[in-house]
Amino acid sequence: MLGLIGITAYFGLLEPGEPKEGDTVLVSGAAGATGSVAAQIAKIKGCRVIGIAGGPAKVAWLLEEAHLDGAIDYKSEVVRAHIAELCPDGVDVYFDNVGGDILEAALDNLAERARVVLRGGIAGYNGEKPRPGPNNLMNLVMKRARMEGFIVIDCVRRSGEAIKQLAEWVDGGQIAVAEDMQEGPRTHRRRCSGSSRVPISANSYLESLNRRSTAETLTESRLSDAREFPPSRADVRQSDSNRTEPGGPDMAEPTRDDLNRHGEASK
Repeated sequence: MLGLIGITAYFGLLEPGEPKEGDTVLVSGAAGATGSVAAQIAKIKGCRVIGIAGGPAKVAWLLEEAHLDGAIDYKSEVVRAHIAELCPDGVDVYFDNVGGDILEAALDNLAERARVVLRGGIAGYNGEKPRPGPNNLMNLVMKRARMEGFIVIDCVRRSGEAIKQLAEWVDGGQIAVAEDMQEGPRTHRRRCSGSSRVPISANSYLESLNRRSTAETLTESRLSDAREFPPSRADVRQSDSNRTEPGGPDMAEPTRDDLNRHGEASK
């Protein structure tokens, strides 16, 4: 939330999307990590927000926890028709995380001067062949709309701005957070299948940020010090001179005085 995911949602929606109070904003992948944050930022900015997600549990979360104005279950509903029903005056901002058929359905329902933000294309990530492009791109011309790609690296230097504002919104309970923790090689497959997400409250998310143990903090601090202040060559030589050789003092390299004393004793 306060990393690249939140920063992507923040700048991706607010800059190329340019949402204005009263706009209708449509977000695909709206129960996903980036989409859920982008949708709620649009609500904070006074927009009417419709989310697209897969399955009744995700749709319920969008309506009950994220407080969107409407939600579409792409697994059980005709997306194109439902967008038209929920957005009778057209879509002013479309924040796209999936591409494919859903992108095409959104382009069919644009308002004049709409802004389309291409953030991701998860619908085609696992495909063996590239998916065909939308066949209705001329709608961009007819609606005098704009479609623009967005990559977060363009805004990384300004990440502090996004993190500060996102933290304030989460702390104020204006953004609900859904956390999903997985381990192992199935994680990516599970994410692409649309079966991830476990909703939690904003306060629970803030508590999770503070669950780091003292040992973890100390370890990170020592590693940071080691990287920032590496030992000098003099320190290394001094350390070597103080090292006890295996076997104790008797096994250490003899000095000239030791050799002289040994010679006198053997006479």
